[in-house]
Amino acid sequence: MTTQVDIVAEARTWVGTPYRHHGRNKYGLDCCGLIVVVGNKFGLVEYEDMWYGPMPDGVQLIAECNKVFGKPLNRLVAGGVAVMWMSKRNMPQHMGIIVPYRKTELGLVHSYQTFNGVREHRLDEMYQRRIVAVYGYPGVKYDG
Repeated sequence: MTTQVDIVAEARTWVGTPYRHHGRNKYGLDCCGLIVVVGNKFGLVEYEDMWYGPMPDGVQLIAECNKVFGKPLNRLVAGGVAVMWMSKRNMPQHMGIIVPYRKTELGLVHSYQTFNGVREHRLDEMYQRRIVAVYGYPGVKYDG
């Protein structure tokens, strides 16, 4: 059975991968690509649909997440998939994987064009305010 620890460890293997819109491999990933390759690694999702443009439609993004992941967890949890807004307030258009960060904090692994690739950093208040939903990968038991 895949665990939260497995999800976090796999997400971190992609840190340093360049940003590429619709990317799905070590040559480049976008934010959705990171979620897809991590899920595919463990057979948790089979999702390759590339319906979105450079600035996804937030309503469709949430609808797709509901279809792929089911009901949101709506709590910050390691290994969870955070859906957030980045430029249009409250319009979700970005995704990342929540990870433990240092001893008592949470972090975020995500591919972001501004960073030119996949990065891990602290999930500070600014990022926390931007989260509109948190999902869990199907088949993974989420604690905490």
